[in-house]
Amino acid sequence: RPFLQHIFQRSEKAGHEEPAYPAKLPNALCSLLLVQLQSLKSVNCHRQEIAKKYSERLSDIHKQTADDSIFLRYTILVKNPNGLLRFAKKHRILLGNWYDSVLVPKDNSVVETVYRAGECPRAEDYARHSVNLPTHIGIQDEEINRICEGVSRYDNK
Repeated sequence: RPFLQHIFQRSEKAGHEEPAYPAKLPNALCSLLLVQLQSLKSVNCHRQEIAKKYSERLSDIHKQTADDSIFLRYTILVKNPNGLLRFAKKHRILLGNWYDSVLVPKDNSVVETVYRAGECPRAEDYARHSVNLPTHIGIQDEEINRICEGVSRYDNK
């Protein structure tokens, strides 16, 4: 059976460990990884700087402090995440909702993973209210300003 048909195998979604992973990457992926590793430090520093700017510019709305963590996505909590996502899309601001579920991916079998709704109420509440701001290398000050202005405008409605 082909190994990497999906990011997650069915057995993993059911809460079981996948018994066999490839021991080596194909040459093409190794080459790509080596190139990416050369820029890892600068990419991580960029993500840290972006997070600090979000923390500063949204401090009156969102009480998150960016320490030295490296954020793949910078998460904020809002009352109406779907409303903010619609508002942002209408204003051509790209936001995400990557962490809107306690179990990831969402199509996990809740029964098979032995998770019961209500076991982690704080995580469930965070998941219901989270929106993610981008931190990738293409995000620069102009885009940070647009994102922060959009979030602030929506939050102050």
